[in-house]
Amino acid sequence: MGKKQLSIILLVVGLALIVWGYNVSGGFESQLSSAFSGRPSNEALIFYVAGGILAMIGVVGLVKK
Repeated sequence: MGKKQLSIILLVVGLALIVWGYNVSGGFESQLSSAFSGRPSNEALIFYVAGGILAMIGVVGLVKK
């Protein structure tokens, strides 16, 4: 597998994790947590951060020669 293919896979997985985190943050438990603490649940934050990191690595891999 080439570097470009790996970068595309990382980008897609990162974006999927971000979307998954968004879906998790809309759940009842997360909305309840958000109502009391004013921020999303830890599970949603983990998906956001991991997805963002993977997406950034994928973009850097695609842009860098």
